[in-house]
Amino acid sequence: MKKLVNFLFEVGELKKETRSGWERISVPNPETVAEHSFRAAVVGYFLAREENVDENEVVKMLLFHDIPETRIGDLEKVQRIYHGKDGAEERATEEQSKKLPEKYRDEYRERVKNFNHGENEEAVVAGDADLIECAIQAKEYIKDGHEDARFWIETIDGNLETETARKMLEKIKNKERRWWEDLF
Repeated sequence: MKKLVNFLFEVGELKKETRSGWERISVPNPETVAEHSFRAAVVGYFLAREENVDENEVVKMLLFHDIPETRIGDLEKVQRIYHGKDGAEERATEEQSKKLPEKYRDEYRERVKNFNHGENEEAVVAGDADLIECAIQAKEYIKDGHEDARFWIETIDGNLETETARKMLEKIKNKERRWWEDLF
């Protein structure tokens, strides 16, 4: 139990790790990695249901995919050019999994690996969910006056692989942030 509890405390570090891409465009107090992962998992659930793939697998991938960032940080695109991420993330995942109780090690490693390199339908949907979450966050930051966030929406457009994600993105582009309007 000690190993599992230590791992859970490490996961808590994601609540302090801010998403560095938003810092690049001077967003004050940008979302944390934990906030991103949470909404990406929710997006992934619905996207998986719409695409008729295993939603549990997609959600697990999205819950685990950024945990290695407790050790390597959240490297945004410019930083990745110089520092890479794949090798560091794989090493972090391997080291983290060694600290887990044996019955969880393989599942954790496989979910992160599948998210990063998988070619099955669930990995494709999880990747799209991760991007859609970024698009939603970008739209929110645009509405807060950070026009440079539009770059995320523009670049995501060509990277989505599922029809449902492409439809979601079109709605996101045209959506005002006022989700509460229909309540009145």
